[in-house]
Amino acid sequence: MIQNSKNRQLSVLGGIAALVISCGATAMEAPSVYPMGIANFGTAVVPPPGFYMVESLGHVELESVRNNNGDPIPAIRNFSTKLEILSTRVNWVPDTTLLGGRLLFAAVLPVAHIDSTRTAGAVTVAGRKSGTLDLTLNTGLAYDLASNLKGVIGLSIYAPTGTYNIHDPVNLGKNHWAIEPMGALSYVNRIGLNADITGGLIFNAKNRASGYTSGTELHFDYALGWAFENGLTAGLAGFYWKQIDDDRNRNGIIRNNRTEVLAVGPVVKYDSGRGWNLSAQYEKMVTVKNNAKGDIVWLKVGFKL
Repeated sequence: MIQNSKNRQLSVLGGIAALVISCGATAMEAPSVYPMGIANFGTAVVPPPGFYMVESLGHVELESVRNNNGDPIPAIRNFSTKLEILSTRVNWVPDTTLLGGRLLFAAVLPVAHIDSTRTAGAVTVAGRKSGTLDLTLNTGLAYDLASNLKGVIGLSIYAPTGTYNIHDPVNLGKNHWAIEPMGALSYVNRIGLNADITGGLIFNAKNRASGYTSGTELHFDYALGWAFENGLTAGLAGFYWKQIDDDRNRNGIIRNNRTEVLAVGPVVKYDSGRGWNLSAQYEKMVTVKNNAKGDIVWLKVGFKL
């Protein structure tokens, strides 16, 4: 989201908790604490009781900042942001049912390195930082809706545990709480068509240091592909992300500033059938409004502890 005010922040897509860099005169504080596009096939498929781990390696390159019409902002030049993200997710599936569904819990703590630079007017702002990001806690209920249709409903809480200082050129935390009711559906075939959608509504609390509150977000990750006999599933994946109300700062509502992003790209996943899986996906942001535009790569491995 773009605004003309000093010491606001420019979000960079792709962090498990969004990464931000502040700019001198023109900036953006993006709403998302969710790592857009990280989900692909089998999101709603819950394994037998036990502990599981998912390690995700993300690479994000952003090359321009777009306005409300989706056009590059001329006043922002030489924009470049690169992120390297390593996210550790621990899932716990107890042998417990509640309201007809299987109970599950998860915790996600990522680390990252960000390197960013941009020029606005005669001023060039650059910064880099490594460290931990904000913590995510999840709980949910999983349902077998049909033999090949799985569903999950749940709640995510995003805690402001990442390092933050409003005066730093780069920050690793969002400095506000957020809560997200969410759900997922997985249409699964051992051989044949596979389809997934994972989405939710994110409600953001105020960043008390900046006085900024990002608007509520609607988002979903999607994947559509074909599973082969050798355990390989290949297809397309991406995400859609849209703010459904306006940002606010200490002066009131900020108009014509809602983020909207559509991304798509190839995805491949391998399930060993022996308790571990690998996946790789590339996503290109094809439509971007009021945010930074670029590309995302995710590499993931999941296994039982």
